[in-house]
Amino acid sequence: MSAEDFFYCAPGRLKVLVVPLGKVRTSLFSGVLQFFHENTTVPFKGLDVERCENAMFNPATFPQGQLMFECLTSWDPSYAYLEDLQPWRKLYAVYYLEFFSN
Repeated sequence: MSAEDFFYCAPGRLKVLVVPLGKVRTSLFSGVLQFFHENTTVPFKGLDVERCENAMFNPATFPQGQLMFECLTSWDPSYAYLEDLQPWRKLYAVYYLEFFSN
């Protein structure tokens, strides 16, 4: 937990749960987690405008905007009922990592 978690005006982050599925090597999983932790911010300029033209949100309107992610490896659902009242608790996506070979 960082000191920014206690700031009243800290920027919002999208919580993403990253989990291994099956027999994934520890080195591979830790490498992917390291990549996610190094790239927690995605600028709106990096989003494909053509794919977003039919959406309600257009990233070209906010060229200085960015998406900020917080990657988790565990999640406690005991406070899930508070997500509607306290949006910072909400889990927005689950990424699973699976290793397979042909």
